[in-house]
Amino acid sequence: MPHRKLVHQHLRFSVMSTALAFVVATAFIILALRPLIPLPEPNELAQSASPYLRMASHQKIKWRQLDAELFAEARRLDRPILVVVGAAWSRSARLADQFVFNDLELRVFLNRDYLCARVDIDERPDWANALHPLSRAVSRWQWEYHAWVLEPDGTLFTSVRRKFPEQPFDPNSIRGHLQAVRRDIERKRRGDLEVAAEREQTANDVRQLLQDATTVPSAAEVREALFRAAGIYGGFPIRLAERPVPAYQPLAVQAWRFLLLTGDQEALSASLDPALRSPIVDWVDGGFRRQATRNDWKRVELDKLAVVNAEMAALLARTSVLLDDPYHRQLAVAACETLFKRFMHDGLVPSARIGFEGYRGRGPRSSFGPARLNEVLGDLQDVGLHKLNLDHTLNPQMLPYISDPRVLREPNVQRVLHLLRESAALVAPEYKGDGYLDVNALVAARLIEAGRQLGFEQAVAAGSQILDALNDQVANAEILPHNVLVRNDAGFLSDYLAYSDACLQRFLATGNRDDLERGHRRLDEAIQRFRGFHPFALAVCTPEMQIASTSTAIPEVVDNFRESTSAMAIRLANAYGALTRDRADFSRLDGDQLTRWAGSSVAHFGATVLVESPMTMGIHAAAQEVAQNIVVFTVGPNAVAEANRIAPRFPTAMVAPVAGIRADLAPLEPGVYVSMRNELKGPLPLAEAQVLTRPIRP
Repeated sequence: MPHRKLVHQHLRFSVMSTALAFVVATAFIILALRPLIPLPEPNELAQSASPYLRMASHQKIKWRQLDAELFAEARRLDRPILVVVGAAWSRSARLADQFVFNDLELRVFLNRDYLCARVDIDERPDWANALHPLSRAVSRWQWEYHAWVLEPDGTLFTSVRRKFPEQPFDPNSIRGHLQAVRRDIERKRRGDLEVAAEREQTANDVRQLLQDATTVPSAAEVREALFRAAGIYGGFPIRLAERPVPAYQPLAVQAWRFLLLTGDQEALSASLDPALRSPIVDWVDGGFRRQATRNDWKRVELDKLAVVNAEMAALLARTSVLLDDPYHRQLAVAACETLFKRFMHDGLVPSARIGFEGYRGRGPRSSFGPARLNEVLGDLQDVGLHKLNLDHTLNPQMLPYISDPRVLREPNVQRVLHLLRESAALVAPEYKGDGYLDVNALVAARLIEAGRQLGFEQAVAAGSQILDALNDQVANAEILPHNVLVRNDAGFLSDYLAYSDACLQRFLATGNRDDLERGHRRLDEAIQRFRGFHPFALAVCTPEMQIASTSTAIPEVVDNFRESTSAMAIRLANAYGALTRDRADFSRLDGDQLTRWAGSSVAHFGATVLVESPMTMGIHAAAQEVAQNIVVFTVGPNAVAEANRIAPRFPTAMVAPVAGIRADLAPLEPGVYVSMRNELKGPLPLAEAQVLTRPIRP
């Protein structure tokens, strides 16, 4: 009968509603009680100095540090080694810890069949570059988080990553993959399987990097390759090798620097401006987030790296002049301020600010959901909605950003930004990665460079303060450390080059000869110490610094989250060569030798690193500087002040005071001189010098 049917439907509905309510209530109870659940007993990583290793200190996987003891145990137990390379500021690393390595079945399997080790990229930058050092420039996997399987003897066997976008990446699929890897290792021992493809790819990459290139591409060829990698929404999205599907959008600083040096204003603006009108710009705390996870820049990861902000500040300080864009200048100043007002502490900067994303990718400090927005803005919500894009239907992360810089002139917009910042200040940010020499020296170098270009004395002073703090620790060190707070580890190539760069920038800003001497000394030491297997291709570490049979003492040509060490070495050798050309110092490479070394390194890499990816553009930008070989010198009793006064007029050239350098130039009539390919012209009116140094589009 109909009424019985209705009764049954009502009962079913009641039962289902009750069950659903019970499930929801249980979920809320679990979430509420989760903070009260005691953590498991800490493992041996709890005492590590590395923040990424400490993240796993309460996991039940038997994580180890990658050291000689681990490899001895692997050989004794005849077990392969799972090496997970990551960083505390990698969202992928945090998600894997939360959703993959906490799985019970995977945990039991790994503890039984593998030895597991973690490597922190901040602590071991050589492992960011070691595997697929060239071909990964166009591969999908993200360099800051990747996993590899080593055989019991320490040699590379394969990677653990998605081979195609649709492939699942969950605990079950990872366990199945690692089970298959163990079987393949056994097959290889029996002779049923040839050398692993991943190992062969890495070996091929290394061979290519150590062989002299047959050709050096022109600027036009590099520009054409770069344009093929350009995204329809600006930037240069990283693509799959097999399928041209955009995967994520890093801030391609070196690609933009190449366009700056070639004077291609149209391409530079078209590529850069979409990023500057997206949530990758942090309008709450200033500066830039690390990368976007969509090719239209509308979804971003919230982590912020000190070196990315420093490089963006220096880039925008120059593009603001070349493009005559005050918005670029405003963002450059904000990036500088976030470094010395928020990152900097006791004279040093940590490597990153951690961006903890929760529901819909929102962060507790920077995101403003509807309820929080209503509480903070009240009647001004419409301004946030229409001027700062705070519409949760279009901007799920609810990060304020500017689509049109003209709205910044409106008083209500400034009022809203002030209220948002007041609210954000109630949530303390978390910074990690203290004391790394390469991070601090790079930040110091770019702060001084940006401050000089902007006429922003606070930035120059902050960069100088960081360099002073570093000098207190390392000025007289025989071997530079990697971490100035620990000082028991040997420095990497990046440490030597970054320190040399900071010394160079402060000399340019102050004329202090001691800075030039210290920087020249460390650059010479870097070239001698890290020659590796080729005189013009420096390795990121020495063979003695390697941990395993998998070689990490190889050149770096991919710009990971900063300029590659190969590009830095070329750029610095060229710059120091121009400043020390008159010196004949047999204890180190003199100016002419440095200039020749830079040219030889460009010729060595040549077309080898010309790939359709923005991630190798650092070398091409450095090669452009070598090819142009333009330096603006100021001569006279006020050479330093004059150099600083005119530096903002030359966004694509180095401006140096003749202060204790170049005895061949010191006696000249006071004024501005331009050296182009070692041919000196001057003294020149400022306008004529600007015309001479203006880049010619390829």
